Amino acid sequence: MVIKAVRIRTKSGAGPLARHLLDADDNEAVAMIQGSIADLKDAVDDARRFARTHALRHFIISPALPLDRDQFQQAAETLAAEFGFDVSTALIVEHRKSRAAPDAANTHWHVVVPEVDGATGKVLSSAHDRARHEKVARMLEVLFGHPIVNGPHDLAVLAALRRDGRNDLADQLAGHLGLGPAPAEAFTTAAHQAAKREGFDLAEVKIAVRLAWAESASGNAFRARLAEHGLLLVPGDKPGTWIVCSTSGDVFLGAAHRLAGVRRAEFTTLLERTDHDHRSDFYPGQPLDAGAVHSDRYQGITPRGGDDPVARRGDCAANGGGERELPRNHNQSATHDRGRDRSEPEIAGSASRAAGRARDRRGAAADERRGLIEAFTVAVRALAGIDGKGIGIAHQQRLANHLGMTEAKARAEIAGAKALPIPTQSRLDAARLYEKGTGQRHDELLRQYRAIEAALSEPLPTPSVLDRLLGRKPGGTADMAALEREHAAVRNELIAAERQAVSAMAGVARAEKEHAAARAARQGEVEGMVRNGQALLAEVERTRHIVAAYPRLVWAGPAFAAWTGQKYERARRRRDLRDPGAKNIWGLPLDM
Repeated sequence: MVIKAVRIRTKSGAGPLARHLLDADDNEAVAMIQGSIADLKDAVDDARRFARTHALRHFIISPALPLDRDQFQQAAETLAAEFGFDVSTALIVEHRKSRAAPDAANTHWHVVVPEVDGATGKVLSSAHDRARHEKVARMLEVLFGHPIVNGPHDLAVLAALRRDGRNDLADQLAGHLGLGPAPAEAFTTAAHQAAKREGFDLAEVKIAVRLAWAESASGNAFRARLAEHGLLLVPGDKPGTWIVCSTSGDVFLGAAHRLAGVRRAEFTTLLERTDHDHRSDFYPGQPLDAGAVHSDRYQGITPRGGDDPVARRGDCAANGGGERELPRNHNQSATHDRGRDRSEPEIAGSASRAAGRARDRRGAAADERRGLIEAFTVAVRALAGIDGKGIGIAHQQRLANHLGMTEAKARAEIAGAKALPIPTQSRLDAARLYEKGTGQRHDELLRQYRAIEAALSEPLPTPSVLDRLLGRKPGGTADMAALEREHAAVRNELIAAERQAVSAMAGVARAEKEHAAARAARQGEVEGMVRNGQALLAEVERTRHIVAAYPRLVWAGPAFAAWTGQKYERARRRRDLRDPGAKNIWGLPLDM
């Protein structure tokens, strides 16, 4: 999981950020989970009122595996607890789009909060924010069971967790953090936005550069591959740094080694080579010395002859001489000194000189053969040592783990798509419940009204003789007056209940219409997510198929293997390849 933040300056206003958050062209789906754009404008006004430099804090949460809404709510609350803001005041926008990195989910969230408290003018904490972003990300990775990602602040994260009393989390993360090299961003958010304004997508540029790196065995080949993608490699301002820019040279896209995902020294080494494979440490024509063979990089590889240095071309130790200097030009007369004593006098005459030249040529040829044999011997031993260390198995396991993770992510995306709730379902349920309540109230009042009418329709009691003598009303007359008053009150309540029932029915009709539209939109969204998941599953199957056919592809890495499988599938579809042994009705192969 990656969490990062950008502080939006007050003078920039809320407009650019609002356009980015609501950009439907750059995203497959945009959903505003909480808040509104007006909240951003209010936050900018508060920052101007208190004369603060920054107005908004824009957090971005990008998980490696898909999160549901409840898990994201936990993530937002954890982030709020770390930086001291209220989640209820945040603007939350969900973006869904296909990612360039294979280890990132298609859904990410933008959480925008005010930098300035509108009541007190206090500014949101930003001290050591990058280390705190990593701390929250590592906590959520443990909580959700996501793969642990190394960061440049691993040790600071462990120390902060122990200060907070979270020794349980620190103990779980101690076996993962601080062990590998600190990763470096291929490009920053500012560089990404600047390149986008020039019409370049840095995510696609990064993929093109890494494909060119995987396919290239020399600096010239790497430049040629970049040129195929409309990119140019030029020296940077700092010594030893190379940058990638547009072919016109006016759009800077980033440092080449960062885009390629390798260290600067490794990248520079490739550019210095001309005709050999950068994945091999031994190539024809390179002299091999004992220091290189016995270095830590090649432990376990023993040169011929035990611990003695490997004889090199031009080395006198093989012939018993005393010189160990490698001649610059093997055609010049330097090798005959190894075959004779210094005290031997010069042989006079042209015949002697011709014999010496022939002897020189034979010695040079022997040196050449001996150097090649020794180079091949050391290379074979190096390969045997590599195989014995299980490096090939490690590459296979790495590819298998990557494919397994991609398959799990695709299946989780498909399952999550089918389980996505329709946002208008709750409103429809509430409207139906309200309609049911108003209907029950109306029916109850109607029964009460009819009962009162039935009581009023009964004849009045006949006055008795005593009532006539005393001039009083017969018994029960007072009850009839109360019934008439109750009848009038119930009638008014019944009229109001009828109006509420009609309004509730209209509300249900509107909610059903909105729900039908939302269900249709969600169905298209679900189908798109399912298609993306199925495409990932198909890519995994293609990669496994092509690796089973060509096992050496595991050395090229998961990205190149997947790209090769995709190319193979396209070629297979274009050529309509079937069973190689299948024949047509004339007994000929199908592709003839």
